[in-house]
Amino acid sequence: MMKNAKDAIRLKRLDAGELEWKKQIAACTIQLAWRKFYRRKLLRSLIGRHNTLHMWDPPLLSARQRSLVEEIYSECYRSHLSV
Repeated sequence: MMKNAKDAIRLKRLDAGELEWKKQIAACTIQLAWRKFYRRKLLRSLIGRHNTLHMWDPPLLSARQRSLVEEIYSECYRSHLSV
């Protein structure tokens, strides 16, 4: 039984060899990039040529997190001022 992910990776590298490991990583990277490209292409074809923000896009996620932090801390700041 594997203790953790590091042990699994170490055993995988020993079994497959470093070159094979790098080939597998490259294949997974290409597959993920293809899925991202295909998903965006599909969304464009379904929605049209509109510039649409999707909830999983990193710029939108960071903007949401930033606004949430500002909202929380501004509430805390306002509550301390009113006391």
